[in-house]
Amino acid sequence: MSADTLPALPRPPAGLSAVEPAHDLGEWVRAHVLDPDGDLYNEDHAHLATWDAAIGWLWMAEPLHKAGSRILGTCAVGRPSGDAWAQAVKREQLERWFGDVPDFVVSLCARHAGHELEHGRPANVLAVVEHELYHAAIKRDGYGVQQFDRFGNPRWGVRPHDGEEFAGVILRYGVEASNAAALVAAADHVRQHGPSVAASTLEGVCGTCRRSISAG
Repeated sequence: MSADTLPALPRPPAGLSAVEPAHDLGEWVRAHVLDPDGDLYNEDHAHLATWDAAIGWLWMAEPLHKAGSRILGTCAVGRPSGDAWAQAVKREQLERWFGDVPDFVVSLCARHAGHELEHGRPANVLAVVEHELYHAAIKRDGYGVQQFDRFGNPRWGVRPHDGEEFAGVILRYGVEASNAAALVAAADHVRQHGPSVAASTLEGVCGTCRRSISAG
């Protein structure tokens, strides 16, 4: 589906000064991206619908600046952490916003989303939304097997990146919308010219790497 025919995305509230729940955005995502009958259904997120994962969505007034990078979205497990008091404070706040403690909390930069929607670029917002959804995963053990508790419910965790971006986001929304131009350019360069450090140079550096090189 092209950006011109996407169902209308909910816009962040005007004049947002701090934080506000994005209930309408959460409903939109569930209906159009997570529901198998949705216009933009992505089966990569099927586990979230199958297990009816509760996701709390938040609009943040400003982007987050961390380690020299501008962060437009985050995904975190909703379960409170820290000492007993810190957990109590977080639980109280989450219950006020969402009625209960969600499995995940996704925070998005309202300024970025508003700017992109204002200029007719919903795909750029959806790329961030789905990027954060890709983080929402069922924990896996050291063998890659999904983990469940004694009641048969999934143990939720945050999945790491496939590099600087998730492959699924690039495939669905393109290089520019996913902000993965450098990653894709590097992959294309390696396909054409090979890696800048030859495999032979790595021999003996690590036993695991050496076995991989030999097997390949």
